[in-house]
Amino acid sequence: AGYQAFARQSDKRLKGIIVARSDSAIASLDDLHGAEVAFPSPAAFGASVIPRAEMRANGVDISPQYVKSHDSVYRSVALGLYPAGGGVGRTFGNVPEDLRAQLKVIYSTDGYTPHAFAAAPDLPAGVKAALTSSMAQFSDESLLRSLGMKGFVPADDADWDDVRALNLTVSQTQIAASGELVCRSD
Repeated sequence: AGYQAFARQSDKRLKGIIVARSDSAIASLDDLHGAEVAFPSPAAFGASVIPRAEMRANGVDISPQYVKSHDSVYRSVALGLYPAGGGVGRTFGNVPEDLRAQLKVIYSTDGYTPHAFAAAPDLPAGVKAALTSSMAQFSDESLLRSLGMKGFVPADDADWDDVRALNLTVSQTQIAASGELVCRSD
């Protein structure tokens, strides 16, 4: 559609995690080869897209099972319905302590450039430049903290080369099944 990135969150790298039951013998991705693994949705970027891409790159063949939410991933793994599941540190840290105690993180992905703030191609260059400058100078700490952010930095297309290196593809079936049209960090 011609959208162009102009800013991104500063001091942020998206990372996924893979959890297993704390009493499980599963200790690495290799232990999951051939297993069904729970994920919140096909398009959950940090919790599903990144971990599946890294598994594929490491030759770990799994059968992804989509359970609709991060909470459902953690609960289904704790109940033994799946040997492992994908999430992100923020949501794992937010689950009740009694549930978190039943799980262990067996893998953390590399960090990747976060989501872009992007402009339509017909946005006048001056407006995009002003918006970029305003975002980079934005310093309302209480508002940023409430968003879970520290600030913004100018960005360009090349900032996402690390994500491109994952060689991601999303089939139309996955998009239709998930009901989502964009990747999300949750």
